[in-house]
Amino acid sequence: MTKIIIDLEPLANFYQGGPELGKAVDKSTIACEIAGADGVLLGTGKEFDQKRRRLFTTLVESLDIPFYIRLNSELKHAETLADIRPAMVIFPFSAEHKGSPDGAITNMQVENIQAGMEIPAELGHVKEAARLKCDCIVLNCRVLAETKTVNARLEELDKISKAAALAGRLSMGSMICAISPTAS
Repeated sequence: MTKIIIDLEPLANFYQGGPELGKAVDKSTIACEIAGADGVLLGTGKEFDQKRRRLFTTLVESLDIPFYIRLNSELKHAETLADIRPAMVIFPFSAEHKGSPDGAITNMQVENIQAGMEIPAELGHVKEAARLKCDCIVLNCRVLAETKTVNARLEELDKISKAAALAGRLSMGSMICAISPTAS
């Protein structure tokens, strides 16, 4: 079954790591829990600093729904995230696979943390995530949200549905990443 997670990164970008970030994220995560979201997602950002690390730790300890962490393009922070113990670490998809996440994915799984990969809704990308032995794919719906015409939206929904179905056949979970309502 596909899960719906809420991406709080636009909120973090809005507050730019300022003193109000923690309070804003806390309020938003409570709203997500009440609304019935299956989880919340926050990225490591451009610089994975102590403030964001403390925020991650607090969210893992206080949420009643799973907390997922999205890695930025640098895989060096993956080791640090094992100490925080999120429900899942989501690796970025890279077509050229510079600094391939193979070893980092395995290390997360050894630590009993699921490893996912955020991908566009393309069947070839689902197969690549399966080759890397990801537990789950995270289908990013930004393209769907930005699409203007009904036909283009239906086409994108068809891609999402086929990618999720293929992930299920390849024994991977799938999640839809919804853009935070505070992003607009």
